[in-house]
Amino acid sequence: MTPSALRELSYSTLRFGLYKPIKSALGAGTPRDTPLWKMIAAGGIAGGVASFVANPTDLLKTRMQAEEAARPMLAHMGEIYAAGGVASFWRGASSTVVRAVTLGAVKMATYDQSKVVLEDYAGLRKGGVANTTLASLLTSANTVLFSAPVDFLRTQVTKERMRVACSRSLRTSCPRANPRLPPPPHHHHHRLLHPPFVCASSL
Repeated sequence: MTPSALRELSYSTLRFGLYKPIKSALGAGTPRDTPLWKMIAAGGIAGGVASFVANPTDLLKTRMQAEEAARPMLAHMGEIYAAGGVASFWRGASSTVVRAVTLGAVKMATYDQSKVVLEDYAGLRKGGVANTTLASLLTSANTVLFSAPVDFLRTQVTKERMRVACSRSLRTSCPRANPRLPPPPHHHHHRLLHPPFVCASSL
C-alpha cells in the first residue's frame, strides 16, 4: 500500500502539475488557441519527467507486490541499493518512461481538445457536467487505444529480462550448461520431477 501511494502521489502530482507550466513554456495559451502538437508535447514531457522521478517508487511497488512473503519497504530498498547503488532505483526506467510519455501525451491533449470540440460541435458548455464527463470518456478510450501497443512491448521487454535473469541463475544448476555438476537422476520423467535440472537454454 505504501509504495503504491507514494508512486501515485509523486507521479500523478508531477504529471498534472507540470503540464500547464510546460505548455506555457511552449507558448501555448488556452486550449482553444493552442495547437494540438503543443498539447501533445507538453503532456508527453510532463509524463516522462514524472515517470522518471517516480521510478524508484514504481520499482518498490512491483517488487513488493510480486513477493509472497510481505517484507518492510526498507528491506527492499536496502536490497536494491546493495545491488548497484542509487542507480539501481532507476533500473528498467526506459520502458516505464516511454509508456508514461505516450500516456501523458494522449491523455492530456485529448482531454483539453475534447472539451473544445464538444463545445463547438455538440453545444455542450465547457466546464459543464456533460462536457467534462464526455471529455473524460473520450480521453479514456483514446488512452487505451494508444497505450495498448506500448503496454504489450513493455510486457515483452520485462519477460525477456526475467528470462535472461532466470537463465543466468539456472546455468549454475544445469548439468548441460555446467559440466562440473553431477548429472540429474536417471528417470525418464526427471524434467517433471526435478525442475531445477531443466536447462536454461530451453527457456
